[in-house]
Amino acid sequence: MNRKLDPLGRIVIPIEIRKELNLKTDDKMEIVQDGEKIIITKYKDTYCPDCLTRCEHTDNFCRNCGLNFGKLV
Repeated sequence: MNRKLDPLGRIVIPIEIRKELNLKTDDKMEIVQDGEKIIITKYKDTYCPDCLTRCEHTDNFCRNCGLNFGKLV
């Protein structure tokens, strides 16, 4: 599947993919560059399992209590 960028750098995610991933208007998307690749994933709010603070970043580190819950087993 190929899409062209518009003059503002936007692309349209095909309806089939939006339906399959249950993407809706105003959903937050996380965009990450990995070398020559652009990875787009549906953003999910993450909550610290220790203090239950909502963590804005997806690095699994709580800025409130300092817990690194990405390494929890």
